[in-house]
Amino acid sequence: MPEERAPNQPPEVDLEKAPFFFEGQSIEDATAVKLVKTTFENYESQRKTHEERWRTAENLYFGVVTKRKWEGTEVERASLPVMIAFDQVESAYPILTEALFERTPTFFEVTAPEGVSSAEAARQRDRLAAFLETPYDETGITPMSALYEAIHQLLILGDGVIEITWDAEQQRPIPELVDLKDLYFDLSIPGPLIDLSPAVIRRKLVTIEQLAKLRVDPQMRIPSDEMLNFMSRTRQLASADLLKRENAAAHKETLQIGDLRTDPRHREIEVLMYWTKDRLIWVLNRVWCALTVKNPYGFIPFVKGPLIIVPGRPYSMSLPDVLEGEQKYAQGIRNARLDNLALMLQKPRWRIQGTPVSPSKLDWKPGLIDEVPSKDSTGVLDVEMVNQDA
Repeated sequence: MPEERAPNQPPEVDLEKAPFFFEGQSIEDATAVKLVKTTFENYESQRKTHEERWRTAENLYFGVVTKRKWEGTEVERASLPVMIAFDQVESAYPILTEALFERTPTFFEVTAPEGVSSAEAARQRDRLAAFLETPYDETGITPMSALYEAIHQLLILGDGVIEITWDAEQQRPIPELVDLKDLYFDLSIPGPLIDLSPAVIRRKLVTIEQLAKLRVDPQMRIPSDEMLNFMSRTRQLASADLLKRENAAAHKETLQIGDLRTDPRHREIEVLMYWTKDRLIWVLNRVWCALTVKNPYGFIPFVKGPLIIVPGRPYSMSLPDVLEGEQKYAQGIRNARLDNLALMLQKPRWRIQGTPVSPSKLDWKPGLIDEVPSKDSTGVLDVEMVNQDA
C-alpha cells in the first residue's frame, strides 16, 4: 500500500476579521479554506427542501412505488408504477432538442459589435459551430452531447447546467455538463439567473492522477502524493452523495459512496471550486487550498437553463413536479384495483373461534380438504368489485 500522511489542519479564521478581497490582493490559504468551506456548508443547508423535490422527481421518472404489505402479514400489496412522468419527459425531449438544434451546427447567431463586420461575425459563428461538432479528447465525445444531456436534466429536475471552460492547449471553449446536485449557490437570488449569486461552488470528485498532473501549472499548489492518498481515504460526504445513493437504491441500483478503487491513482478527492466574478479558489477535501487566483474569465462560467420558471424561486419546476399528482392518482387507482382483484380471487374466510385447524390448511390450493366440526364452522366473505372501471 502507498504511504499516507495527513496534512496539517488549517488554523481557525474569523471571516469577520479577514481582509476584503480587492483586486490583486493575496488571500491567506487558511482564510480561503475557511471562506470556501463555510460558504459551501451554508449553500448546502439552504437547499434541503429542493433536494427532496429532486428525490421525488427522479422516483416519479423511474416509476418507483413504495412497497406495501397487507396489515399484519408478509403478503405484498400491488405496487405497479404508472410511468406518466417518464413518458412525458421522453416525449418532450426530442421535441425540444429538434426545435433548439434544428439548424445544427449553426443553430445560433453571433451579433457583430460596433466596428466589426457582419462577415467577421459569421466567421466567428462558424468557428464556434465547428468546435461544437469536434471531439475535444480521445473519447470522441463532442460538446453537443453535453447540451443534449442538459436538456434531459432540465426536463427531469427542472434545470440543466453547463460549465464553459477554456482549453488553452486546443485554444477552444468546451461546454461540460454539470450535475445540478453538485452545484451550490445562494438561494436568496430572485429567480433562476445563477449570475446573480455572489459566489457559485461546484463540487467535483477528481482522481489523484488528475491532480498530480496539475503540478506542472505554477499557479497550482498540489500537495504530496502521501497527502493526496490520505485525502482520498478521508473524503467528506455531502448531502448530494446520500441523495444519489438513495435514488439509485430506489430503482434497484447500487451506488458506492466509499472509494473502493484498488489503484491509488484512481481514487478520488473532493474539490470545491469556488467562483466569484473576480476570484477562483480550489479547496481539496475542505482542508487544503490548491489554487487562489483572479478569475481568468471575469464572469461565473456556469449557465443554468430553466424549464418552468417560478417567479422569485432560484430553481425551476420540472415535468415530474407538474405531473406528480396525476401520476400518484393513476398509480393509486390501478393498485387499488389490483388489490381488489386479489381479494376477489383469494377471498377472505372466517372460522368460528376455537375450531381446530392445521397451518397447512390456512391457504387455499387445489384439492384442499378442510376438516371442520360442521359445515357452518367456516365461511367465505364476499368482496365487492368497487372500481371495475379503473
